[in-house]
Amino acid sequence: MKLRPLARKALTLLATAALATVSVAGLSACGESQEDAIKAMLKEQFGQLEQVTDANIEEVFGDDEIAELQKYGIDATELYNACVKRFDYEVEDVSISDDTATVTLSVTNLDFATVAASWTDDMTAYLTSDEAANDYTNLGEDGILAKVMGQFVERLAADDAPTKTASVSLDLEKNGKTWEFADEDQVVSAIFAGADPSTLME
Repeated sequence: MKLRPLARKALTLLATAALATVSVAGLSACGESQEDAIKAMLKEQFGQLEQVTDANIEEVFGDDEIAELQKYGIDATELYNACVKRFDYEVEDVSISDDTATVTLSVTNLDFATVAASWTDDMTAYLTSDEAANDYTNLGEDGILAKVMGQFVERLAADDAPTKTASVSLDLEKNGKTWEFADEDQVVSAIFAGADPSTLME
């Protein structure tokens, strides 16, 4: 079954949605220090993570992706909210050199790797159980996929889901009077508390 690839795809799509939410463009540095401008930009951009609507999700994912996720028991908006609702950060250091800067953040979010590992262990046990055999008879393979992938999102959304804190670095560059993110992969890593969503299910 394609459970791990589906979970990996779901998290990768989530990263795409989060990155689309956090605009590459920044804020003007007029009237304040460069460090204060950078901190204001981070607050503005990461603050947008919690302001996503169903329409935003649909626009980023597209109808086909939304339909495929739904087929396999994943609500795209529920997935997104589960993965960003615990996101928080603190600025540890700002290093500025002319028109470039590096920001070190202490980022807290879901411990995606721990959730994925626990879900994978339980999924493996389930797939070899009598319950799965009965489900296959009654629901078919797609039904089992929907059941297990729905449980994956539930694990991510659970109030007692584990979290982790990691130190991450973000490179910035100045475009005119505006500070912007220089590397999209770094932004995704920050949102996922240092993890790479494309490798969590390997």
